Amino acid sequence: MASAALPLRAAEQFTAGQDEIAATTDGKTQTFTHCITPDDAKGINADAKTGRELAEKAGKGLCTIRAYDVKGNTVSSTMACGDSVTTSSATYHSDSFEGDTTTTVTAGGKRITRIAHTEGKRLGACK
Repeated sequence: MASAALPLRAAEQFTAGQDEIAATTDGKTQTFTHCITPDDAKGINADAKTGRELAEKAGKGLCTIRAYDVKGNTVSSTMACGDSVTTSSATYHSDSFEGDTTTTVTAGGKRITRIAHTEGKRLGACK
């Protein structure tokens, strides 16, 4: 939980570990597991400047971070990768998160937009 003294930080207690993630797009839900590393958790818990720097590093020069903002325990960003622009917002709790992602791709003069809703919960230590 963020404190009043740190208004630009995400949830301090979001911890590394194995997460079960359910992503719903076009009415279809896919569930999978993902290991949230200590570095991933560090980025989620970071202030906006540090979080943006970590996101840019993770993009390895292939993507550009257009916006990155942290308000309380919610992290929002916009990232451009070639002909694709992804805007996301996720709210983190100590052992769970939920968020929405909108990706717009322009190809062959057509613009395609996909919206996904994601929910995740921590299962325990990474396997």
